Formats: sequence, structure tokens, C-alpha cells
Amino acid sequence: MIDTKKKEFIKHLYDMAGSRFVVDVFGDVVGMFAASLEKPFTNHAEECEKRYMSLVGNYTKAEAAHLPVLLGILVQALEEKRESFLGPVLEEIGAANTRNGQFLTPASIANVCGRICAGGIDHKPGEVVKVSDPACGCGVLLISQGEEMLKAGIPQRDIFLVGGDIDLRGCDSTFVELTLLGYAARIDHQNAMTMQDISRPRFTPGFYLHGTQWRLK
Repeated sequence: MIDTKKKEFIKHLYDMAGSRFVVDVFGDVVGMFAASLEKPFTNHAEECEKRYMSLVGNYTKAEAAHLPVLLGILVQALEEKRESFLGPVLEEIGAANTRNGQFLTPASIANVCGRICAGGIDHKPGEVVKVSDPACGCGVLLISQGEEMLKAGIPQRDIFLVGGDIDLRGCDSTFVELTLLGYAARIDHQNAMTMQDISRPRFTPGFYLHGTQWRLK
């Protein structure tokens, strides 16, 4: 069923693309999703609105009509299986740049890594557990880590996921999926080698809804 949804998602991307490269359309779509999901929970609402309008302005009304359909497919896919959906889509359309060291971690491997890490966490009730991946790509490992911690009995409100990547598409994808999955997370658009920020950090709605900003202090 997930493969069917992936094909459907990609078809809508191509229908929306027109004469554009589909990888660019993917970047625009996840960028618009990220801006829309962040806007109600941030002090940077005007910036989010400006980014959304600058991206959607590149598309006709008919092309933009694919956006709610794409979001609906994504939500349904994550409800069926709580693992990265956008990562495999990005790989399928040929956007992963292996020359720059971009490789998609298979979900099976990510789940094993998450299980190993989760098994070694001595969690105390109410304590925030922080997991970081400074080169998170589309968040495959972060999502698996979060899910394995849930299976290990750690409440979602006690989980704080921190991801970073030099690829804005990866950052947007991670932000969107962690938001929809309900995690408290911070996503840093940065160079992991130099730790230099390219743009400001973004916090998912779960970061505020779980009170993580206060509990970390």
C-alpha cells in the first residue's frame, strides 16, 4: 500500500511539474509544507508566509491544486506506516546526490540502529531524552530512533529529536514528517563539518505542545 501511495505521490509531482525538473518541484512542495506547518507556532510567521508565497507563486492555480492532495497522501502514508515516506520518494525521483555523500538509509537498517540505541537508554519518568543526527538527510534514522524509543516505553513527550543537514530539501522533509508524527524536534539547516548555520533553526509544533522548551531548561 505504501508503494502505491509513493507512486501516486510521484505522479502528482510530475503533474504539477509542467516544464520544471521534478526534483525542484519536490523541494518546493516540502518547502511549502514546512512553512505552513511552522507558521502557527513560531515568532517567524511573517517569514514563513513570505517563503510560502514565493514558492507557490511559481505555479499556476491548477498546478497548486495538487498541494492538498500531496499532503493528504503523505498523512495517510504516515498513518499506515510510521517511517520516512519522503526519503524514498526523493530517492525514487533521482534527487539523492551520491557524489556529495547523500545515501538513503534503508528503513530496515534504520530500525535496527534505533532498536540498539533505544535499548541502552536509562530513562527516568519525566526526563527528556535527546537524540541528535547532524547529517539527517530526510530524517530516516531520526524517525526510526523515535519510534523505537516509543516501543521501549518512553513517552513521546519525553523525546526530543535534533536533526541537521546541508540540504534544505532534507531539512524540510524531516521537519514535515516529524511534525506530522507528533515529535518535539529542532531542525538545523547547517554544514555538519563546520557546524555553520545556513539559516535559523526550526522547531516542530511538538516542541511547544510537549513543553520541551521549558523542560530542557
